[in-house]
Amino acid sequence: MRFWQSDREVFESVLYSPRGFTDADDYVVVPIRQSARGKASKVPVEEDIVNVWKVRCGKAVELRIYSTEREALEAVGLRE
Repeated sequence: MRFWQSDREVFESVLYSPRGFTDADDYVVVPIRQSARGKASKVPVEEDIVNVWKVRCGKAVELRIYSTEREALEAVGLRE
């Protein structure tokens, strides 16, 4: 929650657009296109990130964020 709260303090119009989902046993790998606009500057910002969610009993219990899909897949024992 702190991660998203800090984004909301700096940016407006924050949008996270998932581009797919990869099941990796206890993990789900989610490439995301993140778009926002700076609150003060009004400058648009876009970047690609990859979330790795650890799932236990149907609930997300951990989130790791990677810069590339390759890093994320390797972290969960998969290759691109």
